[in-house]
Amino acid sequence: NLLARARTRVAASSVFPGGVGLAERPYGPELAVDGRLRTPWLADPRDDRPALRIELEGAVIADVLRIAPARAVPHRPRFFGRPIAIAVRVNDRPERVLTLRPDARDKAVLELERPVSIHRLELTILEQARGRGHPATGLAEVELALR
Repeated sequence: NLLARARTRVAASSVFPGGVGLAERPYGPELAVDGRLRTPWLADPRDDRPALRIELEGAVIADVLRIAPARAVPHRPRFFGRPIAIAVRVNDRPERVLTLRPDARDKAVLELERPVSIHRLELTILEQARGRGHPATGLAEVELALR
């Protein structure tokens, strides 16, 4: 995961502040790029289009983007809301939509045609399924790789 080692600035449309059965701490956007699947960014449940913007201080050359949805650890199926479709913009390229699999343990994968010098990622959750255990949705990890 090349993104976990990069210097980033991460912003989100909203942040779940904690509580309601979870730790009393904010689930901020920086958690989506910390290299740990157990620490997700969670959006406020009232946010209809949760979005994450990742700016890299130094560009990273990559051709694969992987997105892991937030999940409960230990695994509890459908605990959090689950992203179904995510709009992805790499730098200033046209937006592409990724469809996620039903199992939150599966990562969505976007393979770029060729290696690209990436300096910005914009991710917007377009559609989501409600969680059975908690109303928040978000992303456990965003990763970049080079095949």
